[in-house]
Amino acid sequence: MVEYRKEGENVNNSVRLKPIEEKLSLKQSRFIDNYLKYGNATQAAKESGYSHHTATRIGSENVLKLDKHITQRLKQFECDQIADADEVLRFLTSVVRGEIVDENLSFGLEGKEFRGDTVSLTKDRNKAAELLGKRYRLFVDRIEAEVDSEITVKMDKELQDWSK
Repeated sequence: MVEYRKEGENVNNSVRLKPIEEKLSLKQSRFIDNYLKYGNATQAAKESGYSHHTATRIGSENVLKLDKHITQRLKQFECDQIADADEVLRFLTSVVRGEIVDENLSFGLEGKEFRGDTVSLTKDRNKAAELLGKRYRLFVDRIEAEVDSEITVKMDKELQDWSK
């Protein structure tokens, strides 16, 4: 529900009302977070504390009603959660150079855990190099040529009549 507050009086001494930013309840705020996490309105409603019997209906209503808030929250998370192009390229470069260390977990004869670090496998490094090569167009399979010429098209009489 949108609340209103007095903004001031105009010349006729009537009060002009201005809407206040809609405040979210705790459940609505949780719903937005869970909706962004799961991508499913019903599951988000259940995880946010809404009744399991009405979760589908309330989830659908909340997605429509809280659309602006969902979009705003998604934009806030985008910067931190989604890697930009520069970050992806830096990661691929570090894999190619063998700077990324993978943690391995193995078990001995008596069930004891052994942890060890290894440099990225050759296949992983090759894949990263391939992706970087594609990005920088190092492996071009086709020949590109700039052609500057005139093209003349002869049309049958029927086509000339049709094009008019």
